[in-house]
Amino acid sequence: MDYRLALSAPVVSLRISIEAVDDVSPPAYLGSALRGLFGHGLRKLACVNPKVDCKDCPLLATCVYSRVFLSEGGPLAGDAAPTRYVVAPPPRSPASLRKGEGLDFEMILIRLRAEDMPFIIQAWCCAAERGLGPNNCRFQIRSIHQEHPVGSDQWRRIYGAMGRPASVAASPIPLPPPPSEPIVINLVTPARLKRNGKLVRPEAFDAPIFLSALHYRAIELCGGPRTQPRYETSVHMDQEQLRWSDWTRYSSRQKTRMQLGGVTGRFVLSGEGLAEHWPVLWRGQWWHIGKTTSMGLGRYRIEAASLPAAG
Repeated sequence: MDYRLALSAPVVSLRISIEAVDDVSPPAYLGSALRGLFGHGLRKLACVNPKVDCKDCPLLATCVYSRVFLSEGGPLAGDAAPTRYVVAPPPRSPASLRKGEGLDFEMILIRLRAEDMPFIIQAWCCAAERGLGPNNCRFQIRSIHQEHPVGSDQWRRIYGAMGRPASVAASPIPLPPPPSEPIVINLVTPARLKRNGKLVRPEAFDAPIFLSALHYRAIELCGGPRTQPRYETSVHMDQEQLRWSDWTRYSSRQKTRMQLGGVTGRFVLSGEGLAEHWPVLWRGQWWHIGKTTSMGLGRYRIEAASLPAAG
C-alpha cells in the first residue's frame, strides 16, 4: 500500500479553551459529550432543512455537516468512510467546573477543505450556546489556538471572543529523524483494537496488532481498501505496564449508556524492523488508532526520552 497520501495529508491541530458560564459537573471523560456538542453546533449552523432527515435532503452532497461530521462512518457514510477529525479532551475531566473556570481540549482535522474551517470554528460557538452535560450548562469560547507546525508545541491565536477567526493553513506533519531503539509509547486513552472480531485485551496486545492498527489507520485516511493488514515483523514489544480501562458514555441516539473499554498504559518497541514503521508511528500520535477515534480514544504519545536530542 502506498501511504504517501496519508503521510503528506494536511493536518490542523487546534487547542480550544472554554470557560464555564454555569456551574457544571462534567463526565469523567469528555470526549463523547464534546464530540456530540460539535455535531449539534455544526448542524445548527449549516442545516437549511432541519425538518428533513439527512438521508432525504437534496443538499446532502454539498452540506458541510454531512461532509465533516458524518465522514466518520455514521448512518449515511457507512463503514467505508474514515474519521478525519479527532476531539481530544484531557484523559480525565475535573470533577466540577465553577462559573468562570476554564478547560482546554484539542481538535485534530485531517484532510479537510480550507473552506470548511470557518464553519468548524463557528460550530463550537453554537455548541457553547447549547451547553454541556445533562443540564445543558453553558460555556463560552475563550480562545482557539493553532499549533504550527504540527508537533512543535508552538501555538498562535486564531480566534478570540472579540475578533474574527484568522486564516488557518493546514500542513503535513513534519517527520523527525527516527530515534534509536527502544521506543517508549504511552497509550493515553483506551485503544479499542480488534482481532478476529473481538477486542484485544492487554494480555493479547502485541507488536503485530498495534502496527496493523496503525497502518490500517493510514490506509483509511488515504482512501485505500479497508482491509486489516497483519504484520509478522522483527519488532518486539515489552507490554508489562498495560491494563484494561473501562469508559462509559451515554448515547443520545440510542438512549442508553455504553461501555467502551480499551487498553491503556506504557509499552516498549524494539527490533531491527522498527525503522520502516517510523513515518506512520510518529504521525499516528495525531491520527489516533482503533475504534471511536473521533471521541479521542486511541491516543498515544511517544515519550520524549525515546527521541533524539535537538540539535
